[in-house]
Amino acid sequence: MKARCGNCDYLFEREPGYFLGAMYISYALAVFKGTVAFLICYFFFEDVHTLTLCFAIVGVILLFSRRNYRL
Repeated sequence: MKARCGNCDYLFEREPGYFLGAMYISYALAVFKGTVAFLICYFFFEDVHTLTLCFAIVGVILLFSRRNYRL
């Protein structure tokens, strides 16, 4: 894509903060998924080590974030 219009010299750029709303929603979804993963591990698996719990939460966040990327 051209940087400027050939006729009127209009600059084709997105305004500052264009993706800021998407970042807020993505962060909120990641926090929600992490909280749900923690609660499931905490209540259904009693003897879970802290490091295993952290890996499980990060894995869930990464797995579902890739799934929701296009949203």
